[in-house]
Amino acid sequence: IRPATYNDITNVIEHDKRHMKEPGFNGSLSHPFLPDHEFNWEERKKERLHSWTKPITEEGWSRSFILVQDDVVLGHVHLKNLFSGTLHRAQLGRL
Repeated sequence: IRPATYNDITNVIEHDKRHMKEPGFNGSLSHPFLPDHEFNWEERKKERLHSWTKPITEEGWSRSFILVQDDVVLGHVHLKNLFSGTLHRAQLGRL
């Protein structure tokens, strides 16, 4: 497990795509999006890279940590800040 970097972004997005299709427990969703939800993956990639570069003292920062084997992301932890009033907090998990 290590911090994700700029060079990992394509593999992180590919992991996100796989992860979004996975079912949750007893058929429930494991994330807040329906399996057929359409994402603009290029825009998502830009947003993720931008949030990775923000200092944690600025609104909208994020950091991703990934589990990688043979150049494939197998798991992740994504920490992010949502808005200025919560700079002292990090949301864990949701994409």
